Amino acid sequence: YYLVTQQIQANNSANNINLNNDVSTQQEKQPPVIGDENDKSDDKESGKTDDKKSNENKKNLDREKQKNKDKVKQLQSDDDKLPNQGLVDSGKVLDAPPVDAGKQGKHVPGHNNCNPGKSQWPEGENGVELTQEAWMKGEETDKYDKTVRKYTKGDLEIKVHIDKKYKIHGYPNYPKK
Repeated sequence: YYLVTQQIQANNSANNINLNNDVSTQQEKQPPVIGDENDKSDDKESGKTDDKKSNENKKNLDREKQKNKDKVKQLQSDDDKLPNQGLVDSGKVLDAPPVDAGKQGKHVPGHNNCNPGKSQWPEGENGVELTQEAWMKGEETDKYDKTVRKYTKGDLEIKVHIDKKYKIHGYPNYPKK
């Protein structure tokens, strides 16, 4: 009985060590993301400055751009028909991330994904160029994860969101009635 108990305890200890090693290996391989739920510490506590976070985010963005390079459809004008899904680029805003056509389509009248309950781009416009311009020139509004930007062009306010894969979508932000 004593020997069997020792063997069971030894096997359980070995299994726990292996499980812990497997988990830590998986965690180390996961790429960092903007706004990770586990990263809720203050900048002072984490020791990272805004410059370091900005550089890290830029590296991640560059990596995602390379991965998505061949998947991005180039639109010729702002009134081009938006595809049902995939990534699109206006080609007019330098270094802007691609726009997620499916999410953008929720705000485009006549699009397959159109949701009339959401704010809509004017009829005949897909908003891709304005969304990319708003992302590049807009002001960050969410201090925690920096995934939302607002931009005003003329009398139109545009709100842009970026997801964990660095794809953006935007919409006109009309005042609530």
